[in-house]
Amino acid sequence: MAIERTIATCDLKSYENFKNPILFLIALIIQWTVGFGIYCYFKDNVNGYIWEFIAIGIMILSFSWIVLLHFFNRYRYQHRKVRVYSLQERFQLSENIRFLSMILWCSITALLGSVVTMIIYLLPYDPNDDLHHAFNNAIYQNSFVILAISVISVAILTNRSWRNKFLR
Repeated sequence: MAIERTIATCDLKSYENFKNPILFLIALIIQWTVGFGIYCYFKDNVNGYIWEFIAIGIMILSFSWIVLLHFFNRYRYQHRKVRVYSLQERFQLSENIRFLSMILWCSITALLGSVVTMIIYLLPYDPNDDLHHAFNNAIYQNSFVILAISVISVAILTNRSWRNKFLR
């Protein structure tokens, strides 16, 4: 998503009319290749706890990039008198801001939820106490459900058209 929004930010003039999916396909392949490469490199070298920190680190990098794109687009929109944009460019710029603000709040929710889930995962427990282990495991599993519902709820609440559609 960050790659797609970067392309939308850099290519205001022709992004809406962009018909060639090869660029997006290349970005998708690079993204999956990097992710698979990280997995293959670390899978035998690290224990389970490190995977949580790697996932959080990647989320923080993506979140930081989305924040930068959001503020860059807002800056461009606020200083549009310096550079005259066409109607299509202004529309794309406002769409970038609208979409990135929704993604920004969803990313914050996902990041906080992931940190809470990681804390629950790292809670110490006695391996001989089956009830305590089952309770910790249930909380850990349910935290994913709560996280998914939270991200969807934030997306609906921060997007005006979705909010009007779903909350009538």
